[in-house]
Amino acid sequence: MAQFSPLSTPLRLKGYVDVVVIWTMVGVSLPFVLLRLYTRRRSFQRLFWDDFFVVLAWVLLIIIAVLGIVFRDDMREVRSVLSGEKWPPSAQFPSIFERFLRVGVAMVILFYTSLWSIKIGFLIFFRRLGTRKIRSLKIQWNLVFTITLLSYVACFLVLPFKCLGGSFSGRIAERCDRRNRAIISLAVGCALDILDDLLVLSIPFTILSQVRLALKQKLVLFGIFSLVLVTIGFAVVRAKMSITRQTEGLMVDMAWNLIWGSLEAGIAIIIACICSFRSLFTRRPQPNRYQGFVPNREPAHVSQSDTELQWLGPRPSESISGRSTVTSFENSI
Repeated sequence: MAQFSPLSTPLRLKGYVDVVVIWTMVGVSLPFVLLRLYTRRRSFQRLFWDDFFVVLAWVLLIIIAVLGIVFRDDMREVRSVLSGEKWPPSAQFPSIFERFLRVGVAMVILFYTSLWSIKIGFLIFFRRLGTRKIRSLKIQWNLVFTITLLSYVACFLVLPFKCLGGSFSGRIAERCDRRNRAIISLAVGCALDILDDLLVLSIPFTILSQVRLALKQKLVLFGIFSLVLVTIGFAVVRAKMSITRQTEGLMVDMAWNLIWGSLEAGIAIIIACICSFRSLFTRRPQPNRYQGFVPNREPAHVSQSDTELQWLGPRPSESISGRSTVTSFENSI
């Protein structure tokens, strides 16, 4: 078996903390996803592509949680050996280590796909708000969307896939002992994640600067979208812990990656669901107080033209007569 030494610093994570955190995020985010879908079906009698991407992100989080349980013994074994708690390794450790690497890379791919699904869902939602009708916003949206797709591909280009080839004794230990490659992969993935979050976050802030909304409503929206900074914080902590442990030893602790990654993905899903209510961006026309009270005999279904972003300045693609009427943009996606 290839020779390597345990980590200089033990990785302290005991009990079922990782499993509890992952499944807690799955459970906490579920009501938000269901509420989002219920609201869309009730209001528009249909779902949209941004709903699909949010549901996809949540399903991928479940798959990650299931893999975390199924292969938890392998992760514990690798962590025990690399931390020096169980030394020397058992005869079965090479096969466990190979399986750990393959499952680890698969979970990283699922994790990135979950995060980027949320980003794509955000972008599609903002597009349906009418960003295409403002030239500067349309350019900004196209630029952010392109960078988002390219950054998603770049996250996979820097993954250490060479670790997956060959046997443990012949290739894996030698290739994966080059810590610089793993550090670069983690750093690039974290940087692209943060950059994308900031770019996506710039779109709603630009929208808020160009629409007519009450100050209180704008402050609420600023606060909601600022929660994205929390996910950025989790991304930084996740990468920092992983990179530190890579510097101290041979392998990254997948359990810590799962904990911080699930927190980041779960909170991102919750934020995406909260921000999906288009009424947060719109205001209904005020009733004429001289018309008296008129009972609402209409069903709860909300027409697509009942609410709309009221942009500052003229909008050449739209004419206004009486109450604000808009071009239907919900069917464009």
